[in-house]
Amino acid sequence: MRGVVSKSFILFRDFTRGELDEDPLELLGEKAWLLMTGISEVFEKERQECIYAITAHSWTADALQEAALKTSCKECGSLLIEPKNHENAPDIECRSCGSVQYFEEFAEHAMSEGIDHHFNYLDGGDAIVINCPHCGLDAYHYESGKCVACGESAPHDCLRCSNGIPPEEVDGGSFCSYCSNLYSKDD
Repeated sequence: MRGVVSKSFILFRDFTRGELDEDPLELLGEKAWLLMTGISEVFEKERQECIYAITAHSWTADALQEAALKTSCKECGSLLIEPKNHENAPDIECRSCGSVQYFEEFAEHAMSEGIDHHFNYLDGGDAIVINCPHCGLDAYHYESGKCVACGESAPHDCLRCSNGIPPEEVDGGSFCSYCSNLYSKDD
């Protein structure tokens, strides 16, 4: 019986999205829609469409796309999130609860939730995502050398000694902390 009900939910969802070009959340209301998305087959179909929407979108950075695939809704915890417009910096809507996150908020949330920082630290690595020296969001992806929210870059090599500037010292300046300290003593 559950399979029959589940398949009818899928038919209803396909019909409302495909034929009526309507959002089932708006047609049914949040309570009924949450009940439907709780059924695994409906959820899996919705999730596959969200994955397609995320991978087909042109993001500000590959790292953000990768993180978006692993990020859940900040309000309800659902993985049924998708970009809502065709800009590089889209707002994100949850298909489960209908909440919308503005791009900058989503970028910061995705980079903290969708990137596995824990294993990098266990392996003795540096921070992967740091505070952006330009926009102030925790969305600067050190490996790609730019902020996934504002798109700005910062120097990663010291102008004086040519050594790499460690992630914790990236502040938009052109010197590592050692060389900065030397220059400050000369003044």
